[in-house]
Amino acid sequence: MKSLGQLGNSRDIAWGVSNDGSVIVGQSDFYNNNEFSRGSFRWTAATGMTNLGVLNDGNSSIATDVSGNGLVIVGTANDGADNNAYRAYRWTSETGMQTVEKWLSDNGVQVDSALKTDIAYATNTDGSVVVGELANNHGFIARVNNSYGNGLIDTVNYASSLQASTAIPLLGLRDADLTINGAHGNPMRGLLSNGRHSAWLGGDWGRSDYRQMDGQAAVGELGYGYGLAGATLKMAVGRSYSDQASVWGGNTTIDGTYLMPEVITPIASTPLHLSLSGYYNFGDAVIRRGYLNAGTQAISRGQADADTAAGRIRLDWLNAFSLPLTQFTPYASYSFTRTRVGGYTETGGGFPARWQARSEQGTQARVGLDAVVNLDDNFNLLARLEGVHRFEAQGTTSQVELLGLNQYSFAGQNYRQYWLRGMVGGEAHVGPGVATATINATSESETPNYWVAASYRLTF
Repeated sequence: MKSLGQLGNSRDIAWGVSNDGSVIVGQSDFYNNNEFSRGSFRWTAATGMTNLGVLNDGNSSIATDVSGNGLVIVGTANDGADNNAYRAYRWTSETGMQTVEKWLSDNGVQVDSALKTDIAYATNTDGSVVVGELANNHGFIARVNNSYGNGLIDTVNYASSLQASTAIPLLGLRDADLTINGAHGNPMRGLLSNGRHSAWLGGDWGRSDYRQMDGQAAVGELGYGYGLAGATLKMAVGRSYSDQASVWGGNTTIDGTYLMPEVITPIASTPLHLSLSGYYNFGDAVIRRGYLNAGTQAISRGQADADTAAGRIRLDWLNAFSLPLTQFTPYASYSFTRTRVGGYTETGGGFPARWQARSEQGTQARVGLDAVVNLDDNFNLLARLEGVHRFEAQGTTSQVELLGLNQYSFAGQNYRQYWLRGMVGGEAHVGPGVATATINATSESETPNYWVAASYRLTF
């Protein structure tokens, strides 16, 4: 152990060292006429301790770290131009001591006047990245690097932006749920006898306002059915669309094309009907992730493949019991859905990120009761009450890299596992076919909160 010498008349503390040990930085404390002050020092074997000066005629500073190459020093100092408030600083031999805000503005970053740094704790090998604490006690990362982008982020607010993007696979699950349990949520309507055909046009549109992030979802499809040996065979092809707002002006959309085969058959010697349904959706996700860069809204953009596969098994006890003019059909179903969003790298915004591919799954059990009220030969009222249990309590972990900086891991979201669904509507003979319209609503969940469904079916 060897002394670095003495610059202050009270004490000297070393806080940082360059990669090769040739530059050491720290603080020197002074007492002059019973007044205390503190100054930053830089030490080399050739120069010994040298004072780095003050910040805009302030009276105190501390050097906390030095870049790996020994050329950039960071710390905190009283800013004489800002009522001697402590501000994070960055020092080089060319610029002298300047606030991190001034360093950014000199490099073309417009820093919001309400955004204030407090202390810089560390910097990287070449001094292009400075990290520390803001006046609001949040962490910050400041960067001037043309390869990835320039600016400053509040790490707490930025983390909320990343967290919002972890929910992207939920949009695929939502589209599948809207199709399987919306457009195809009542397989007992439209059963076909042997040799009969059907064709239909249908769609669902709903809202999904989840955790203060407003969104909408819609599906539309064409389908064909055929009655064979007591079973009803169906095939539908359709398009899906989801749009979800996120924090700081961000937005994600997923659109895709899906195929849905289905078989509905009575179970011999029982009053039950068995439905087997498949679903595959291949689509694209377009992501606009919003956050604040130096206090100003910024958007980083990305695009990825988004594919969803699902299956459902359902049992219906058709017209199990009745009241005057009304037939009741209890049912139970079990479904499994998995959405995979491919990896992608964002561009723009100053702090883009690279996301690894991730998957999300939803396993649901449903029990419910359908009611059909026969008002006359041309019109039926429809109603449903359904309870749902989701088996997963938490989503999967997401991995993301802030380009040029660190990698992060976000735990999956906590899910609501139980909710209710209600439906009311009607079906009527219109022209040669049957038109159906319903209004649906659920208690809070990741599925649509409410939606309307409409279809027109021909049987021939």
